[in-house]
Amino acid sequence: MPSFYGLGLLRSVVRRPGPRVRLWNFQKLPRLILFVPCERVILNQEDNNVSLITVLNEIGIALPSDKIPSGSHAAYRWTILAVWLREPGDEQKRFEQSCELVMPDGQRAFRSRDVFSFEQRIHRQTLVVPAFPMSKTPGDCLLKLSVREDVEGKEWQGVAEYPILLKHSTPDVR
Repeated sequence: MPSFYGLGLLRSVVRRPGPRVRLWNFQKLPRLILFVPCERVILNQEDNNVSLITVLNEIGIALPSDKIPSGSHAAYRWTILAVWLREPGDEQKRFEQSCELVMPDGQRAFRSRDVFSFEQRIHRQTLVVPAFPMSKTPGDCLLKLSVREDVEGKEWQGVAEYPILLKHSTPDVR
């Protein structure tokens, strides 16, 4: 039997005399089919397909940790792509997506929220980020994606996380 605890689907367990009763709180949300950071996203106008240029796995900073100023950013333009699939019942709904980047030291570098609805079966949401935040702490930056129905009181549901390794190095001196 699959574990629904790890999927975040089990909302609560009510304990009463007799057998256990499980209450499931499934929030009907669109299905995420792709979430990826890259240098560029290109949309082909002829066939409406997407090309991803340089999918990000790591970012290197050519400075030692002690030389990185607090709150600084590397001049590196990048894009985050989320692709959603419309599920039955999503046609008349509006959704809100939240994308945030958490640095290796646990600090949130940014958070972006965007509202969308489905005009077609597939919906693409892109976020162009003009610079990459730097951190004195090397390690995994965690790009997190959450979604909720755009209705007051609806809860955010985490749907994806993508690690980007932030590496520090000492530049070669010749």
